[in-house]
Parts: sequence; structure tokens; C-alpha cells
Amino acid sequence: MNLRLKADQIALLLMIVIVLLVAVYGYRGSQFAILGPPFNDFDFDSQQDLNAYLEGAQQVAAGKNLYVSALGYKAQPSPRKFFEVLELERSFYVYPPTLAVILSLWLGQGATAIARFWAALNLLLIPMTAVLIMHIFASGASRVQQALRLVFIILFFYFFLSFQHVWNAGQVDLLILFLLVLAFIAHRRGWNVAAGLSLAFALSVKPLVLFIALYFAWKGAWRTVLAAGIGAAALAAIGFSVAGWQWLPDYLEVNRFWSGPAFGALPVNQAPRGLALRLFTENTYIEPLAVIPWLATVLTFVPILAAIGGWLWCVPRHDAPRERRSALAYGLIVTSYMLVSPLTEPSHYVWMLLPLAGVILVKLDDLHRPSDWLWLGAFFACALYLGYPALQPRMYSGYEAILNNQLVARGHLLWTGVYLYGLIAFYALYVAYLRRQSVTLPA
Repeated sequence: MNLRLKADQIALLLMIVIVLLVAVYGYRGSQFAILGPPFNDFDFDSQQDLNAYLEGAQQVAAGKNLYVSALGYKAQPSPRKFFEVLELERSFYVYPPTLAVILSLWLGQGATAIARFWAALNLLLIPMTAVLIMHIFASGASRVQQALRLVFIILFFYFFLSFQHVWNAGQVDLLILFLLVLAFIAHRRGWNVAAGLSLAFALSVKPLVLFIALYFAWKGAWRTVLAAGIGAAALAAIGFSVAGWQWLPDYLEVNRFWSGPAFGALPVNQAPRGLALRLFTENTYIEPLAVIPWLATVLTFVPILAAIGGWLWCVPRHDAPRERRSALAYGLIVTSYMLVSPLTEPSHYVWMLLPLAGVILVKLDDLHRPSDWLWLGAFFACALYLGYPALQPRMYSGYEAILNNQLVARGHLLWTGVYLYGLIAFYALYVAYLRRQSVTLPA
């Protein structure tokens, strides 16, 4: 057994122990209730996002407007109503009709059966996604190395708060992550159409995933981009043909509002734009630091320019799809999406499992110098931070004022960006590492 193998085994065992200790500490007390099986019974009735999907499916089956609830919220938007909706474990259907149309085919099975299937699917996606990420970033490891890596990745995924949030709320974000990973694997095998179709399914649920297609365009995989575009357009056309084209203006109006400043200023928006709106514009949630709208606009575009600059600085136009550089660049496009999106919710951070796990797995194969351990420690610290259970309650610090029809005091402003700080730190480290390894990183 060589020294490098001992080094990565030690690192993995240490990280497994730390993940377990952080989980025990982070999920203590009231946070423990978040965890599902095997720690707690799963409440199938409280999957608020799945309930929204099912409401949309029922509206499709009845020939009614599937965006009626979302439009009702838009008509009288207020932070207090937002929190009341959360308390009632409700949500709104704001997606293209594709998902609702698919679920409408299963309504005869009953809501409980669908909820159980959906929860089981989200749980099953954890090992499936972990194995695919292992295949991308650690395919050359021995069986012992792969076994340890798989144990670490599954534990890390399971205790990552965004996964627990997605699982408990019945959200679709883990499925989107799985489709994104599947698209890259198909791309590296040269299955361009299959990669495009996987992206198309993701786009048919969350159109902003279109940003991820820029990776394939940059790499010259035009068949993938074309297949994604045609597939997504076809799925959207089928969805609206079944649900009714008359609801298209309502869909566009709902998404204009959800991406707009009124909703974007709520703390649920953990994108740079959200924090900028809270800091420097008059909003209905929190007292701003100062009212300087142009500065909020500038701070919205700075991350976009940084994402473009970081990409151009460290990602070549052409490399072999099977090289780790290519896989890490795919992780970078996912991280960049989180920075430039007008709305990045905590559940979306489950997509960060791809770049976080990927760069940790790559670094485990390169532990030769003390600086390598520092890089690994920095990436692992970012992973622990972004998955820490106490982050989500912190971002709503001071929200009790909203329930009393008052603005949250500006003293809570910095707490409203807790996820964003970890994202920015990880992005800076990731870009620096990619640039540093642009020549020496092994295939």
C-alpha cells in the first residue's frame, strides 16, 4: 500500500467522522425533526412543493388554469403572506406545464401513493447521483478507495441540508441535479443527442437551466445544444397543448414576478441580486443599509462579469471530455449559474453537490504536499458550511417583525446572505484551483 493511498484513506476517514460530528451537532434539538428515515417518520402530507405540483396536475386534468394560486399570491404579495404560506406548508406551481401534465397521468393512484413514490425517488437519487459523480471524478480508484469515497459521498449528500429540504418538501431540484450529471456523462461518452435530451427534460421543468447549456456551446458540442433546444421546445409545446395555450401569458407573468425585485428581495433569494436588493433598495422585507438603486444594479452585474471572467481565465475551449479538467469545468458552470441567476433559493444549493463532491474527489488523488491538504481542507470547509443545518434559520433572522407588519431591522441584513457568502468563497477557491491546475491536473 503506497503513501498516497494511505493519505487519501486518512483524509476520507477524517472527513467521514467530521461529517457525522457536524450532523450530530447541526441537527440537534429542533433541527433533528428535519431528518427523515431512519431517524424520523416521514410526513408525506407536508411535502409542500409536491402538493403544488399535484395542484397543478389537478388543474390540468380539470382544464383549469394551473397558475391560479401563484397569480393569487402575485396580486397581493407581502412578506407576511409569504411566511404564512410557509407556515401552512403550501407552495405555488410556477413551472412550465410539463411536470403537471406528467403527474396528471398518475392522479388516479391517489395523492398518498404519489407522495410515497416521490419521496422514495428523491431518496434513491442520492446513491444514484453519488455513483455517477464517482464515475466522473474517481473512476480510476481501486475498489477499496471507491468504497470509502462512496460512503463519504452518500453520508455527505444525505446530511447536506439542501437535500433534506428538497426531500421533505418534495421538490424537484435533486432530479434536476441527476439530469445535469447524466447529461455530462452522456457528453463525455460522445452521446450528444442523449446529453441534449437529458438537458431538455431539466429545461422543461426549470428553463433557467439553459445557462448550463453554455458549457456545451463553449466546448463546441452543438449537437447537444441543438438536441436540448429542440427537446425542451417540444416538451413545452406538448405541455401547453395539453394544459392549454391560453395559460401561456399567465405562466410568463408569474415568472416575471418570481424573478422580479418584489419577490427577489425576500431572504429566500440567496443570489447576489437578492442581497443587493435587500441592502440598497426600498423593499417590503427589511430596512436597507441605504437606498441606492443604481448600486444594487451594479452589484447584480458584478457577479455576472466575475463568472464570465473566471470562465475565460481558467477553462479552455477544447479538451478531451474524459479529462478531469472538463469535469471540473462543468462543476464551474453549475457554480456560476448559482451566482448569476436572478433567484437562487436554498433548495437550489443541492446542485452544488456536483462541484463540491467533484473537486474533493479530485483532490483526494493529489495529496503529495502540505499545500494539497490545505486545498482539500478549504474545499471540505466550504462543503460543510453550505450544508450546515443552522444556515436556513439564520437567513430568516428577525423575521418575527414581519408577522407584526413591521420591516425587519437592518441589523439583521448580513444574516440574509448566509448561503451566498459560502458560495462566493467556494467560487473564488474553485476558480483559483482550476487556474493553478490548468496544466498539471491529471486526466
